[in-house]
Amino acid sequence: MTLQKNHDFRYAINCYNRGNIELRAGDRTAAIQDYSRAISNNPEFVAAYHNRGTAKAKSGDTKGAIQDYDRAIELDPNLAAAYSNRSRAKFELGDRQGASADYYHAVNINQN
Repeated sequence: MTLQKNHDFRYAINCYNRGNIELRAGDRTAAIQDYSRAISNNPEFVAAYHNRGTAKAKSGDTKGAIQDYDRAIELDPNLAAAYSNRSRAKFELGDRQGASADYYHAVNINQN
Protein backbone atom coordinates (compact mmCIF):
# COMPACT_ATOMS: atom_id res chain seq x y z
CA MET A 1 0.00 0.00 0.00
CA THR A 2 2.84 2.41 0.74
CA LEU A 3 4.24 1.88 -2.74
CA GLN A 4 0.88 2.81 -4.26
CA LYS A 5 0.63 5.94 -2.11
CA ASN A 6 4.08 7.07 -3.24
CA HIS A 7 3.13 6.40 -6.85
CA ASP A 8 -0.10 8.40 -6.45
CA PHE A 9 1.79 11.28 -4.83
CA ARG A 10 4.36 11.41 -7.64
CA TYR A 11 1.56 11.25 -10.20
CA ALA A 12 -0.24 14.08 -8.38
CA ILE A 13 2.91 16.22 -8.42
CA ASN A 14 3.43 15.52 -12.13
CA CYS A 15 -0.17 16.49 -12.92
CA TYR A 16 0.14 19.63 -10.80
CA ASN A 17 3.36 20.68 -12.55
CA ARG A 18 1.82 20.03 -15.97
CA GLY A 19 -1.20 22.10 -14.91
CA ASN A 20 1.10 24.99 -13.98
CA ILE A 21 2.75 24.86 -17.40
CA GLU A 22 -0.61 24.73 -19.16
CA LEU A 23 -1.99 27.61 -17.11
CA ARG A 24 1.03 29.77 -17.95
CA ALA A 25 0.58 28.84 -21.62
CA GLY A 26 -3.06 29.93 -21.47
CA ASP A 27 -4.64 26.46 -21.80
CA ARG A 28 -6.99 26.79 -18.85
CA THR A 29 -9.11 23.76 -19.73
CA ALA A 30 -6.10 21.42 -19.78
CA ALA A 31 -4.78 23.02 -16.58
CA ILE A 32 -8.09 22.42 -14.79
CA GLN A 33 -8.08 18.80 -15.93
CA ASP A 34 -4.54 18.25 -14.66
CA TYR A 35 -5.18 19.98 -11.34
CA SER A 36 -8.28 17.78 -10.97
CA ARG A 37 -6.16 14.68 -11.62
CA ALA A 38 -3.69 15.86 -8.98
CA ILE A 39 -6.51 16.35 -6.48
CA SER A 40 -8.01 12.94 -7.30
CA ASN A 41 -4.69 11.34 -6.43
CA ASN A 42 -4.03 13.53 -3.41
CA PRO A 43 -7.26 15.02 -2.01
CA GLU A 44 -5.33 17.25 0.42
CA PHE A 45 -3.15 18.91 -2.24
CA VAL A 46 -3.70 22.53 -1.19
CA ALA A 47 -1.76 24.12 -4.04
CA ALA A 48 -3.69 22.11 -6.63
CA TYR A 49 -7.00 23.41 -5.25
CA HIS A 50 -5.66 26.94 -5.20
CA ASN A 51 -4.29 26.83 -8.73
CA ARG A 52 -7.37 25.08 -10.08
CA GLY A 53 -9.36 27.93 -8.55
CA THR A 54 -7.17 30.40 -10.41
CA ALA A 55 -7.64 28.53 -13.68
CA LYS A 56 -11.41 28.45 -13.13
CA ALA A 57 -11.47 32.18 -12.34
CA LYS A 58 -9.55 32.95 -15.53
CA SER A 59 -12.03 30.74 -17.41
CA GLY A 60 -15.00 32.70 -16.08
CA ASP A 61 -16.13 30.03 -13.58
CA THR A 62 -16.10 32.38 -10.60
CA LYS A 63 -18.32 30.23 -8.38
CA GLY A 64 -16.20 27.16 -9.10
CA ALA A 65 -13.09 29.18 -8.29
CA ILE A 66 -14.55 30.19 -4.93
CA GLN A 67 -15.28 26.53 -4.13
CA ASP A 68 -11.67 25.63 -4.81
CA TYR A 69 -10.37 28.57 -2.77
CA ASP A 70 -12.72 27.53 0.04
CA ARG A 71 -11.22 24.03 0.04
CA ALA A 72 -7.65 25.36 -0.08
CA ILE A 73 -8.41 27.60 2.91
CA GLU A 74 -10.06 24.71 4.74
CA LEU A 75 -6.87 22.69 4.31
CA ASP A 76 -4.51 25.62 5.02
CA PRO A 77 -6.15 28.51 6.91
CA ASN A 78 -2.94 30.56 6.59
CA LEU A 79 -2.81 30.61 2.79
CA ALA A 80 -3.01 34.35 2.20
CA ALA A 81 -3.07 33.97 -1.60
CA ALA A 82 -6.27 31.92 -1.41
CA TYR A 83 -7.99 34.63 0.65
CA SER A 84 -6.77 37.30 -1.74
CA ASN A 85 -7.94 35.43 -4.83
CA ARG A 86 -11.24 34.52 -3.22
CA SER A 87 -11.66 38.21 -2.39
CA ARG A 88 -11.30 39.07 -6.08
CA ALA A 89 -13.81 36.38 -7.06
CA LYS A 90 -16.34 37.51 -4.47
CA PHE A 91 -15.95 41.10 -5.65
CA GLU A 92 -16.72 39.98 -9.23
CA LEU A 93 -19.93 38.36 -7.97
CA GLY A 94 -20.96 41.54 -6.19
CA ASP A 95 -20.23 40.31 -2.65
CA ARG A 96 -18.43 43.45 -1.51
CA GLN A 97 -18.62 42.60 2.19
CA GLY A 98 -17.23 39.08 1.68
CA ALA A 99 -14.53 40.42 -0.63
CA SER A 100 -13.49 43.01 1.93
CA ALA A 101 -13.36 40.45 4.76
CA ASP A 102 -11.19 38.09 2.69
CA TYR A 103 -8.89 40.91 1.61
CA TYR A 104 -8.28 42.04 5.18
CA HIS A 105 -7.78 38.45 6.29
CA ALA A 106 -5.12 38.00 3.59
CA VAL A 107 -3.37 41.19 4.70
CA ASN A 108 -3.40 40.06 8.33
CA ILE A 109 -1.74 36.78 7.34
CA ASN A 110 0.85 38.33 5.05
CA GLN A 111 1.47 42.01 5.62
CA ASN A 112 3.92 42.20 2.71
